[in-house]
Amino acid sequence: YGANRAWQQIVVLAHNLLTNFQIETGVPQRSRAQKRTALHVLKSAQTLRFEIVRRAGQILRPRGTAVLRLQKNPLTEKLFSQISKRLEKAA
Repeated sequence: YGANRAWQQIVVLAHNLLTNFQIETGVPQRSRAQKRTALHVLKSAQTLRFEIVRRAGQILRPRGTAVLRLQKNPLTEKLFSQISKRLEKAA
């Protein structure tokens, strides 16, 4: 019973973190309707994992500072810079 409770709390925490992350990084809002009360167009955890986390890259340390180097892709660069700017603003 205790393990099931802990697992459920972890799942709820993960859901809340993913939702808040998306809202803070500028997920688009949608118009409200009588049957649709959600304010934001949220992506699933699998989509976020595919778009953000599962990227091929290298962590380099030029001059002792860790830098993540990704493949040249303008859309990915735009997404990561947008996320970085919005997280700095939220902090």
